[in-house]
Amino acid sequence: MEKIATTVLTKADIELLDYLKHNETEGFNMLYRKYWQQMIAYASIYLPDKNDCEEIVQDFFVHLYTRRNDILIKNSLSAYLKTSLRNRIFNHLRNESVYKKHIGVVGTKKQEHNDVEHKVVEADLKKNIKHCLSYMPQRYRQVFILNRQQYFTLKEISQKLNVPVNTIEKQLRKSIALLKGYLGQN
Repeated sequence: MEKIATTVLTKADIELLDYLKHNETEGFNMLYRKYWQQMIAYASIYLPDKNDCEEIVQDFFVHLYTRRNDILIKNSLSAYLKTSLRNRIFNHLRNESVYKKHIGVVGTKKQEHNDVEHKVVEADLKKNIKHCLSYMPQRYRQVFILNRQQYFTLKEISQKLNVPVNTIEKQLRKSIALLKGYLGQN
């Protein structure tokens, strides 16, 4: 961890803080202009992303402005600002780490949940198809199983059952229509 040099509060720091407390906007603008670049450079030690640095420093200055009447500084203003900013950066990094950890856990659980749900739905669908097939006329059931479960072409089914291809095609269409009708009701 970096050690921040502490010195006594200078007369210029005291005047700037007093001006900040009594002439809010002008005092804040002076403080902001004097320390903005220094705080950005300091934040970049801990944060590689320039946008993150600027956002955290901006939030830091807003917090400083809202708490301007409660500020008690015993050492240098610069040391106070750096220490406060460093603490904010560490909080940001900790929160970001916790957030990423939770997102990872949620993503894993969601994936596990989806896999289980998918398997349950698939098993239920197979059971419903089997049930529907048991009530179909034998020829429709046979054509459907050969085509959709055993992957025979219509021509192969025609040759196997010794039935014209267009008849096999009609029987397959009928079996699919019956299946869709049954599954649509359930």
